[in-house]
Amino acid sequence: MPRRPPRGTPSLALTEEFSTVYFEEFSIGLDTKGKVTTLAYNNPRINGDNSGPFIRQTSVKGYIGSRTQFTLPSKTGGFNIPTAGATGYIYNGLDYNIETGSNSFSMEGGVQASQANNNFLAYIRVNGRSLVFTDDGNNPGNYPPRYKAGTAYTSNLRYEVSTGKAKYYASGTNVNGVAQNLSFTYSKSFTSTELANMRAKRVLGIGYVDPATGTQNYDGTQDLGVISLNYTSATLLKTDGTTTVNYNTSLLDTDLYNNKIYGTAYWPSSAVTYSPTLGTFLHRANEWIQRPEGLGATCLDDYKSIHV
Repeated sequence: MPRRPPRGTPSLALTEEFSTVYFEEFSIGLDTKGKVTTLAYNNPRINGDNSGPFIRQTSVKGYIGSRTQFTLPSKTGGFNIPTAGATGYIYNGLDYNIETGSNSFSMEGGVQASQANNNFLAYIRVNGRSLVFTDDGNNPGNYPPRYKAGTAYTSNLRYEVSTGKAKYYASGTNVNGVAQNLSFTYSKSFTSTELANMRAKRVLGIGYVDPATGTQNYDGTQDLGVISLNYTSATLLKTDGTTTVNYNTSLLDTDLYNNKIYGTAYWPSSAVTYSPTLGTFLHRANEWIQRPEGLGATCLDDYKSIHV
């Protein structure tokens, strides 16, 4: 999970061309309560495990886009993250060579939840640097481009072969009840061989930064809260730039490198119910109830488990 940038942090280093344009204004679930597995017993280690709990579903190589549709959760049903320093995230991502760091590229696009305002702020991150969206000084926390909880949202991150740019596109309803689109592009050239090694992903999680130290020190024991989501559509984009396929278990990969998992992971296992892998989980009291995502044959039968 990403670390939230401090106020005043520059949005992105201008080492490569990027642009952002606003157009016309217009469960899976996880809970950190109970006994959980600590980092000491996390072997192999999971990349990002100290940043907070998450469900990360990463594709095998050869996919250059992830498009998801869902209804943004709300505090009345879907998320409750009261812990200081904790923030809910829902996003898609692209990864290239993140295991070795050699000419690596990582981009994420989605939303982050606001516990105080019961809405969602647009979230975009490129190579570890976040684009900071500024609130209106007269109405902080309740001003576009924040999105309204309980409304439909489309999140689409992909590499466009024809333009040589990574593009994030989102559409939904802002806090004023008006349709709102957002588009962000980042110039980065990849050869066909490099694209064949790219991976796409979707992530649901709670990022945690210790308020006392300002560091990411989640170890699997902190009680942070709960967030749940029901994807109504989720597809991956192939390297030809036009063919899409549904997320399914055969296309997921742990991406294990030097005894560390960079891809698909469910962390911590005792706080996240993930079987069947492509199910949606809603939290009710101490019970997890699995509901299908509407992906047809790729979904497995209903599943129920008790979280203690």
